[in-house]
Amino acid sequence: MRRISAVLFSLVALAPLRADNTATPEPKTAEEAAIRMWERFNTASIVANVDGSPVTAEDVRNELRPILPRLRQDSKSLEEYRRRLNEQTSKLIESLVDEELVLHDFKDKGMQMPPSYVNEQIEEKIIREFNGDRTEYMRALRLAGRTPLDERRDMERRIITEYLNGQKRRSVAELSPAKIQRFYEANRTEFTRKAAAKISQIALWPGAADTDEDIRKLAESILARLDKGESFAELAKEFSKDDYRANGGDTGWREMAELNADLAKTVNALPDGGHTAPIEFKAGGRLSLYILRRDAYRPEGPRPVNEVREIIEGKLLADSMRAVREEWLMRLREHFFVRVYE
Repeated sequence: MRRISAVLFSLVALAPLRADNTATPEPKTAEEAAIRMWERFNTASIVANVDGSPVTAEDVRNELRPILPRLRQDSKSLEEYRRRLNEQTSKLIESLVDEELVLHDFKDKGMQMPPSYVNEQIEEKIIREFNGDRTEYMRALRLAGRTPLDERRDMERRIITEYLNGQKRRSVAELSPAKIQRFYEANRTEFTRKAAAKISQIALWPGAADTDEDIRKLAESILARLDKGESFAELAKEFSKDDYRANGGDTGWREMAELNADLAKTVNALPDGGHTAPIEFKAGGRLSLYILRRDAYRPEGPRPVNEVREIIEGKLLADSMRAVREEWLMRLREHFFVRVYE
């Protein structure tokens, strides 16, 4: 099925004509542009025909309405908003046509959805989203301008499309280690990581009754105990004042580029397992002291394939699934009558 463009240009980009054949003014706001599009849709309530099943303007509006606020927020101008609105509408019409094709395939194969299963899914939704309160569920339907029959129809359609999509997903062949390795070798730059250090810290600052000198003396005493071989993690749990205290001061991996130049230089100079002398910072006249430990270091370069195997598998499986789905939909488009109205 070809892309839908001419119909959308007429719906979104062209202003409707008045009865006296004079053009209405161009919309000045995003809201006016959206309203203008609805007006154009209302002149042709069916936008596509899939083997006798219509895709209506109301279907498109229902899908488009939730994303309009984000479109407005992300658009820098009215012209950009109208362009993006046009693009999203095009994608939604194609998606709705594809959904109808899948439903026709389900029926064409003589498959049926047990009504009891649809009932179960609706009951689960009421429990999950409305705490089992059927009155609230019905109220939400009324507020959305929907009926229980609308909800049942949409639930059945969703179950069918998810079922057939799941079948296609299971048909995708498993990925061999060799294929994963080939992808990794061909796309090493996608898996490059920056130089980073795993850092633990002991953070100190004066309490209500402490002076700056008290904190400096405490830091020196902690440093002396570290130099004698006491556990950094245990001392952090005992003395540190920050949120990392419970984890023994472990702050996780920090990219060297995130640290200021002096601190990065200090951490770079440490061996793994080495710690700094107390480092002083003052902000707003308040003293803070930090003792840092470099737990580990990894240089800039590609991540090992074992670290990114799941990422690669996800990407390859998604690509394979997309290809299988497109081939499936292409066959359905050839088998069923499809027309998008311009």
